[in-house]
Amino acid sequence: LPKRLRRNFVPVPDYADACLAQLSPEDKQGAPVSFIDALTGRLFAMTGVKITSEDWAEQGKAVNLPQHLTMRFVVLDDNQAVIAHGRDLPALQAKLQDRIKDTLEQVASPELERDNITQWDFDSLPESFTHETAGFAIKGYPALVAKRGHVAIELFDLPHEAEASHQLGLYKLIQLSIPSPLKYVQEKLPNKAKLGLYFNPFGNVKELIDDCILAGIAQLVSQFQTDGATSIREQSEFIAVCDYVREHINTVVLEIAAKVEKGLTCANRIQKSTKGNIPLNMLEAVGHIKAHLDSLVFKQFVFTVTTERLDDWNRYLLGLERRVEKLKVDATKDRMHQVQIDKVSTQYEKRCQSIQHGDVIPKALIEVKWMIEELRVSFFAQQLGTAYPISVKRIEQALNAL
Repeated sequence: LPKRLRRNFVPVPDYADACLAQLSPEDKQGAPVSFIDALTGRLFAMTGVKITSEDWAEQGKAVNLPQHLTMRFVVLDDNQAVIAHGRDLPALQAKLQDRIKDTLEQVASPELERDNITQWDFDSLPESFTHETAGFAIKGYPALVAKRGHVAIELFDLPHEAEASHQLGLYKLIQLSIPSPLKYVQEKLPNKAKLGLYFNPFGNVKELIDDCILAGIAQLVSQFQTDGATSIREQSEFIAVCDYVREHINTVVLEIAAKVEKGLTCANRIQKSTKGNIPLNMLEAVGHIKAHLDSLVFKQFVFTVTTERLDDWNRYLLGLERRVEKLKVDATKDRMHQVQIDKVSTQYEKRCQSIQHGDVIPKALIEVKWMIEELRVSFFAQQLGTAYPISVKRIEQALNAL
C-alpha cells in the first residue's frame, strides 16, 4: 500500500497476522470472495479506514510480487512423477486440458458416454460423475452434445461448459423428435418474404430456417421451464417439453422467419450501397460498416442473437443503413463517432481476452456488447431511439464494475 495508507496499519506484521487469523474465502452469505476484497473488508472493520482497489496498485500499475512469493503448482501422475509445473494455474489447466479429457474418457463407463443418439432412449442423465483413482476423486460432468444429424453424451471437466453443451444438445434432440416446421413456414410465408430469406450467409434457405427452428426451440424450452428450474435431464421431462414445443413451434418459427426476412432485406440494401466506387474520404468508414454488418449477419446468427433480441437486431441494421446515408453527407462526423466506438470496443475486447481458461463469461460482459450496439444507434440513428440511456461513460462504468 502507499505510505499515506500504510501508516494506518502499523505495526504491519501485527495487522497482517490479525487479518490472516480471520480471513475466509467466503462472505457471510457463503458466496466466494477474492483475497483482496476479504483483506480490504477486514482492515476496514479493524480501523475504519477505507481502501479502494486502486489503492492496492502502485501508481496505477499492478504490483508484481517477487517470484518466491507467488504460488508454485506441481502436477503429479499416479507414480508421483512430475507431469507439469509452473506459477500460472490457468495456463497449467489449459496446457493439461487434453490430459484431463483423456482421463475422463478412460474412467467413463460405456453406458454413460454414447454417440449417434436420435431419441431419448435412456432414463436420466446425471449432472455429475465421480470416479475414485489413486486416492483422488475425478469428477466429470455428463452432457448432451449436438452433432450433425444426431447427438452424443460426453463427459466435461467444467460444469458450466457441460451445461452450455447440454442445452445445445437438448435443442438438437428436440428438433430430431418433432415434425419439422419447414413445410409450414414455406407455405405460410408470402412470396416476397421467401425472396428476402435468400439474402442470407448460409447459401440456401433451408439452413437459415433450421437456424430459426433452433432459435424457436430455445425460446419455447425457456418458456416451458419455470424460473430457477434446472436443465432437463429426465426422460419424462424431455417427453413433456417435446409435447410443448411440438404444439407451438410452427407459429413461433413463422414469426421468427418474418422478422429475420425483414432484417436480411435491410442487410442486402446496405451491401448494395457499399459496393462500387467509394470516395477516398469514405473508404475507412465503409470498411467499418462492412465489418459491423458481418457481426450482425453470419451463419447461425438467429440462434446466437436469440429471439428476444430480434427486434433490437432489426433496429441495429436500420441504424447501420442510416449511417450509410449520413456518411455521404458528413464523413468527418462519422469518423468522430467511430473513434468513440473504437474506444469502448477496444476496452470490451481487452476484457474478453482477459478471461482465463475455465472461467465463466459474466452475463454483464455479454451485455456490454449490446450496449455498444445501442451506442451506435445513438450516434448514427438517434431517430430510431435506444433501448435505454446510453453513452461512452455508461459503457466504461459497466466494464469497470465487472
